[in-house]
Formats: sequence, C-alpha cells, structure tokens
Amino acid sequence: MKYITPVFDVHQFNLAYQEGVREFLIAPTKLSRFGKLELREASDFALSIKEKNDVTVVLEWDALYCQNKFSQLINELKSFNFEVFDEIRVQDPGVFGWVLKNLNQPIQLNLETGNHNLEAIKNWASYGKKRISRLILSPELPGNIITEYRKNLDVPFELMGIGRILLFYTPRELLSPLSNDKREVLEGSASSEESPHSGFQLLQNEHGTFMFNPKDQSLLDQIDAVEMAGVAHLRLDLRFHDYQSLFPFVMSALQSGKTDDLKSNWPVKFFAGFFRVNKTDALFKKLKNRKIVRQDQNYLGVVLDVIKKETMGIKLKTRELGLSAGDTIEIHTPEGRVKKQKIDQLFNSKGESISNATAGQIVFMKHIGGVSIRSSVYKSQQA
Repeated sequence: MKYITPVFDVHQFNLAYQEGVREFLIAPTKLSRFGKLELREASDFALSIKEKNDVTVVLEWDALYCQNKFSQLINELKSFNFEVFDEIRVQDPGVFGWVLKNLNQPIQLNLETGNHNLEAIKNWASYGKKRISRLILSPELPGNIITEYRKNLDVPFELMGIGRILLFYTPRELLSPLSNDKREVLEGSASSEESPHSGFQLLQNEHGTFMFNPKDQSLLDQIDAVEMAGVAHLRLDLRFHDYQSLFPFVMSALQSGKTDDLKSNWPVKFFAGFFRVNKTDALFKKLKNRKIVRQDQNYLGVVLDVIKKETMGIKLKTRELGLSAGDTIEIHTPEGRVKKQKIDQLFNSKGESISNATAGQIVFMKHIGGVSIRSSVYKSQQA
C-alpha cells in the first residue's frame, strides 16, 4: 500500500517525508477545488520538493469549469510550468481532454463524485488509453464492489483513507449573502429543517460551494481489507485539519492498525464510510410511504407545519372540499396512526380567527398530539 497526501508548505512536506510518504499532491487555488497556492507558488514548491529524488509530485487539477472560465484559465496557464510535475490529477472531462492533447504526463483520473458503475469507469479508462496511471474511486463504493472492479480493470485504484466526505457541490456562491466578509473563502455550518441532522460543514471559494458530512471518513483500522480489495494507493487528506499535530497520529494508526489515539485527537468524529457496506438504498422504500399516500375520497390536504402542543398548519389542496370550524377531520400520520378531531377554531397565518378556508390556503388549528409534518388530512365521513 502506497500513501499520497496533499501538502501546502515545506513543513508539511518534511513531516510526511520523514514518516515515509513519497507521493505528494500540490494544489493551486485556480486548479484545485480546495487549493491554497498561487500558480507560481505551486510550481516553485513542486520544484523544491523534487530535490528529493525519490518523490512523485502530482498536480491536483480537479476543479470543474464552465466554458468561459475554462477559456480564461487556459490563457493564464500559457506561462505555467507543467514540466515540474510528474503526474496530473484531473476530474473535469474538459480538463481531461485538454491534458490528453496538450501535456505528456501520466493522468490520475478522479472519479470520486460519479461514475460508480463498472461500464462508466471502463469507458473513461479506455478513453485515456495508456495515459491513465490511476483511478480515484468514489468513497460510496463498498469493498466487495471494488474487489469485483479490480478483476475487470488493470489500472491501479486509489481511495481516500482519511478526510472529509463531500456530500454536495454547486458552482453557485451560497454563503455570500450570509456574510459581509468579502474574502474568497467563506466557511460555515448547516442543519436540516426536515430532520435531526446537523453540523454539515460548508465551504465557499472561487469554485463554488461545498457541503461535507459532519463525520470524516477513516479506513485506517482496516488497511488489510482495503488492500485485499485491490486498492494500491491510499490518500491521507488532512487539508482541512491541523496537519502538523495530526499527521503523526495518522501514521501511527497505519503502522499499528489501532485508531484509539487518533480518535481521541481528531477534531470531529469519523467512521468507515461505505467501505464495509453501502446501505443508503435502505431508505428508498420509505420515500413512498404508503401510509400517507393520498386517497382521493374526502382528501383535504397535508400538514406542513407543527409546533408541538401549540399549533399545526394544514395546506388545503382539494377544490371541492373546504374546511370550517365545527368540521371533524381524520389525520393519517406517516407512522400509520389515525387521529380524529373536531375543529373548534381555525386561524390564518396572522393568528386571526377565521370561520372557513378553501383550496390553496394554509390554515392553522390547535396541535393534535402525535401528528407530524407530512400527515395527510381528510374530512371525516361522519362530519
């Protein structure tokens, strides 16, 4: 198993080199999604690293571009010294094509954010022909799938051994309206309004906005299984953490197979991601909850808002039926419970008492215990 790590200064490089790492990612801001170096700084840094004759220096060019930005970038790169890099890591198909046509280095193809099926991966590998030196696979692929892919591909695989898990990306700048800070990089956290999940880390830079899992991924305590699956390279990605203090714990965990010290020192919780098994499809059957599927007879609408022990809001959706004070309703919850209630009072969004409401309106009433958002509302047949 060989290790690769992104480094941004000579101190990080020296630490990793002393620990036995011999392959390094250099990430310029304009080329890398999470880069921190100017173009000239990156090439100079790569040149200084190569004073060590036994290292491999990889240019990380994994940002995604629309056509106008890519055209501008290519003009800026006319004076960039690509020759100091041993290999080029790409993700954008356009960048991939440009590197194939204009440069000679081996290409490491990053497929982490898509191309999960074997046919797609084989086609990308075939498109790059002999130039593809490595495929960086998605962390969503479990070990048994990687083992199967290994039998069908003769290109070395890489996985992220430890680091942040990217959940979402958009080229839009989503954090800018929330801050008066005009710096290029903005950070924050987000929570879900529809679930108890919270702590999603957000990052906005010149490439767009990124959202990460609250937990990091770590495969360091199952290196043998990773290697048996056919993974030849493991990325130790500490670019979002204190590299100097944490990297020794990472290497200790790799050498001992024990992560106790690493867990106690790591700034966030981590888990094994999907390597053991990917059960994300287990929730699919719950997405279409038969208990709240609309039945047209006497259907009124859906519960949109709930403040427990206080109020709940119902959006009325059926033109033929309205709702009035004194009516009796049945509410079918996602859990399968049926609640029947006579309505004493109705309110509008201003809290004013109203006598009735019709389709398209959102009407409020006293909360009924056990009723949650997405419950279906019917006019009782006994009304």
